[in-house]
Amino acid sequence: MVARSRTVSDPRWSPSGARLAWIEAADGRSDLVTVPVDGSGPPVVVTGDVGAGPGFAWVSEDELVV
Repeated sequence: MVARSRTVSDPRWSPSGARLAWIEAADGRSDLVTVPVDGSGPPVVVTGDVGAGPGFAWVSEDELVV
C-alpha cells in the first residue's frame, strides 16, 4: 500500500463571504480550489505549472490573484 498525504491550508473568504478558496496539496502538487459556500456549483480547481502557494488574494467576488 502506498501512503498518501493530503493537506488543506490557507482558507480565505471572498469579500461577500459567498465563496471560499484554499490551497489543497497532495502527491507533490498544490492546487487552488474555490467553491460557492451555498453549494450552488461545483468546486473550481486551478492548477499551474509551478503549483499554487499561499500567495493568493481575492480581488473581487469572482476574481483571485495568485
